[in-house]
Order: sequence, then structure tokens, then C-alpha cells
Amino acid sequence: LKLDQIVTRIREMNVPRLNIKNNPSIAVIGNSGILLDRELGKEIDSHDLVIRCNLARIKGFEKYVGSRTSIRCIAGKSFWHNLKDKFEAFDDNFIPSLNETLIIKATPLNNAIQGIVKNYNSKNTIHFFTKEFLDYCNTLSKSQDVTMGFCAVILACAFSSNVSVYGFNFYKENNWNKKHYFQKITPYKQGHNFKHEEEYFNKLENQNFIKIK
Repeated sequence: LKLDQIVTRIREMNVPRLNIKNNPSIAVIGNSGILLDRELGKEIDSHDLVIRCNLARIKGFEKYVGSRTSIRCIAGKSFWHNLKDKFEAFDDNFIPSLNETLIIKATPLNNAIQGIVKNYNSKNTIHFFTKEFLDYCNTLSKSQDVTMGFCAVILACAFSSNVSVYGFNFYKENNWNKKHYFQKITPYKQGHNFKHEEEYFNKLENQNFIKIK
């Protein structure tokens, strides 16, 4: 592919497809194994918008996590790297096979070019979080590497005052195989500030900005 082809395709993929109404009900879905403790799929699907994170699977888990996806927020490493060594369910063709609105956390942004090439023929709409937004989320989370789930919740709060969050357990599961509801994970060092993110979520709930399910 030539550079001008990639630039043209980025512009084509960046045309918004969502028509978001005023103050929609939004469900933000984390990936914790605690989602399997309750069958909340119908409740999740009842929201106007459903935001999922990274490589979350739906097929086979509908009764727990719902069947709809309005927006998928994806960390850069999930967008362009092969993560088979860490994540059992990793499939290099999963994101290109989707037909969704994706928002990518890509820092630095030029690294996302590999992801654009992988998705060149996909039906996805692809947008990117701005550096200013990510810096803001890092400040709120007191972290240099804010989680994708945290970004998704802050994004939802920018759209609406009617936000519910599901499946966030801030990596407190003792068993690594239960940290994601849809796959086993090979243990690896985390650089996120889960403690403060949880404290901030609780603060948002206490101030009626979100509902933690």
C-alpha cells in the first residue's frame, strides 16, 4: 500500500456512522469474569448505546453480556499487535472481521498505521482518542497508562448523565483465568493504577454520574 492510499482510507473510515440522541442511556461493559455471575444480557441490551472494550467477545455469552455493540474502545496494543502469547482467545482477524464503530487509544498515533493496514478492507468505522482526552484520563486516574475501561466510562459520561457500568472488578480476581470472562490470560505485569480507578468510579457513583451494576 502507498501512503496516499492509507491516508484516503483513514479519511473514509473516520466518517461517523452513529446518530447519538440527547442524553442516551449508556451501558459500558468491562471484561471481568464477574459478568458470568449474573445473567444481565437483556438489561445491557436495553440501553440506547452499548460500549465494549478491546477484544471482548459476545458470541456464546449473550445472556451475560448482551448482544449489541454501539462503540468498541480499543487499546493500541489490541489494535495492531499480536497478543496470542498473553491472551488465549486472541485472533488477529477478530477486529478486521467486525462491522462496528471503533475508537482507538493510540499513543503515539503513528503506531496506529499498522492497525489501519490490517483493517484496510474491513467494514469498521475507525476513530482515535485525542492526546488531550487521554492526558485528561491519565490525570483523573493518576496514571501514565490509563485503562481502556476507564477511558470508555469517561467518554460515556461526556455523552450522558445516564451511564451504567458492568463487569468492572479492577483486576482483583485471584485467578488469572477469571480476569476476562471470555478467555484465559497468561499472567503479566500491569502498569495501571487500578486502586485509584476504582476509587474514582466510586466517587462518580456517589455523585450520581454513573451507576455501578
